[in-house]
This record gives sequence, structure tokens and C-alpha cells, in this order.
Amino acid sequence: MGTCLSTQHKDRWQHKQAAKGAHDGAVKQQQQQQEQQQSIKAAATDIATGRPLPDFGVEGVFDVLYELGSGSSGQTFLCRDLASGKVVAVKFISRPVAKAAIPFMIAEVEIQAELGDGNLNLVTMYDLILTKSHLALVLEYANGGSC
Repeated sequence: MGTCLSTQHKDRWQHKQAAKGAHDGAVKQQQQQQEQQQSIKAAATDIATGRPLPDFGVEGVFDVLYELGSGSSGQTFLCRDLASGKVVAVKFISRPVAKAAIPFMIAEVEIQAELGDGNLNLVTMYDLILTKSHLALVLEYANGGSC
């Protein structure tokens, strides 16, 4: 004696199978996204010290490699521009910026804009980026330390 499914039962069974397949696909996609986020977090470590790096909000734009130095206004990191592959120094300044510091930052940006390009004594400023958490000055990387 064979098993015969009515058309109505067959339609229900097919609908359940389709719903199960869609659910399994959504779960798999969610797992892949979680794995990608975990690998990004795992990769966000200082390659020189192994310490975790702060979230600067530049994922997908820069690969933050390691800290070059820090001062009263922020931290400077060696970064790789993901679009060009070029190594740059990025000075990250936490937001919100103190009102007293704004005139000094404006002066720094103006000096870089007016004198930096082509001046042998100043590094070139390539870009200024505003993220949710930081102001980032993208500068030419001058290997060898400070004077």
C-alpha cells in the first residue's frame, strides 16, 4: 500500500520546506556576518604590541597598523589606505573637540594646506576625515621619528 498525499497536504509540505530553506539561509547569512565582524575585531590589534586598537570609525577606509605616538590632542597611528595601498600617518583626535583646542586645530590645518605641499620641512596633509567618534588628519608618513 503506497502513501498518497492530497494536493492540499502536498502544498502545505512544500510550503513548510520552502520556509525551512529560507530560514536556514537567513541563519547561515547571519552566522557569516557574525564571523566577519569577529574577524574584523580580531584584526583590530596593534601589530607592534598586540593590544586592541580603539574603534576610530575608519573601517573599510584604513587598515590601522600600530601607534606611532600620542600627545595632548590625540594619537597618531600608522595606517594603510585600503584604496591605494599607500602607508600614511593618521592623527586621531577624539570627539567632541574641546572648544579651547579648536583654534589650534584650525591653525594646524591651515598651515598644512598653505605650506605643506612641496615643503621639504613639513609633511603633506592628504585629507581630513570626520567620523562619529574622531577627527582624523591623514598625513604623509615620514619615517624616522620627530625632531
